[in-house]
Amino acid sequence: MPSLLIHLAVGKKVNDKLCKKEEPFLTGCIAPDLAKMVGIKREVSHFEDEEGNCHLDQFLDKYREYFNNEYVLGYYVHLYTDYLWYKYFTSEFMGDDYVIKKDGTKVKCISENMEKLYIYNDYSNLNMDIINEYGLDLEFFHRNEYYSNNIIEEVPYDKMNILIDETIRYLTKKNYEHNFTFDFNDVKQFIDIIVDYIIAHLKEEKLI
Repeated sequence: MPSLLIHLAVGKKVNDKLCKKEEPFLTGCIAPDLAKMVGIKREVSHFEDEEGNCHLDQFLDKYREYFNNEYVLGYYVHLYTDYLWYKYFTSEFMGDDYVIKKDGTKVKCISENMEKLYIYNDYSNLNMDIINEYGLDLEFFHRNEYYSNNIIEEVPYDKMNILIDETIRYLTKKNYEHNFTFDFNDVKQFIDIIVDYIIAHLKEEKLI
């Protein structure tokens, strides 16, 4: 899955064109990832099946009438970003049981945790580059208001402070000396390209 900051960067660029109220929209763009912090499985929060395939149609069937709500729209942008990430990006670096390092070496991963080690270490190294490139104002986390009357049932909005605290911890995590599989230019290209895909998809589905 894309890192939290990748989701924020995508959300910010999408909202530059949509001009929605930023705080609830960007909160929606990161909300699905609260799930793992409060013990909710991705099958629930991300509308995935057991193979990890996201069923966007299930989200649309349940929440289509609420897309005038910025938080709901942002939540869907998160899910669609995940879909594009797996379809067009990670296939260049990952297979069913291996990752391809930057030098072209294919490393067999004996566990899912080993696979995540490569990817998440890269995320940590890219944090400041992404923040600076996309002008991410993380103060919006502290300005946001948390209330329990959330439309989306799958993730408890009143526990969003857990995600915020984890985000701050994540951003202060010590970086590794080098990236293993991809670098900033790879990620920037992905972010910049998919914004138009997302806008086109939202229009095609008559969600905006």
